[in-house]
Amino acid sequence: MARICIFAIHKPAFRSQYTITGPSRDTTATSEQIVAKLHTVLRNRPFLVVHDGPDTKCPVAAVSRLPSFSTYFEICLGDSAAKDVVWEKLHTTHPWGRKHTWGTMVPGENRGSPRRLHLVWTRTRKVTVDGMARRPLSTRNWKLTEVPPSEDEDGRRIGSGTSWTTLVGTEPILAVFTSSTELGKCGNLQVNVDHGRAFDLMLLTTCLSLYSAGLC
Repeated sequence: MARICIFAIHKPAFRSQYTITGPSRDTTATSEQIVAKLHTVLRNRPFLVVHDGPDTKCPVAAVSRLPSFSTYFEICLGDSAAKDVVWEKLHTTHPWGRKHTWGTMVPGENRGSPRRLHLVWTRTRKVTVDGMARRPLSTRNWKLTEVPPSEDEDGRRIGSGTSWTTLVGTEPILAVFTSSTELGKCGNLQVNVDHGRAFDLMLLTTCLSLYSAGLC
């Protein structure tokens, strides 16, 4: 599933809406644009709503919410009002917010059964999007890796072995976000694997949730 694509993320100053531009999976177009609406004052509203198109009138593609008195985000694909919606938790697992863990289902290889990935966004100073340099003093730079094989609290094996080819040392890098110094641009998200559009949306929503948390 080798594939590298880059999503450019923009947000004008004093605006609460992100514009995300990336390669299209539609063979009739070379690129696509989606938007994400940020609500810094919640009032029972989602923290972030991603729309499947260039404006907020387009269908909802993903939602991030911050439950009251919680220290984690909840992410879902599609409209959060749907009866069969599945929420995934984005946990902070480091005292200073250096690591954030979450999980999601992806298609199986060679048309096999779907499998679950256990993932972690880790703040990084060394790994960057291809062709970019890290901003001095910037803390909004993350790399995505699969959680190493271990056992969870129920004794089940998690974080199965990977076959990724984009590596730094021996650590597989599934995606990386690097912030930008360009006016009105947040940064670029580079995705190094192809698990389908749903996986890309989960990447964008979790990454923007972390990025936006620094704006509140």
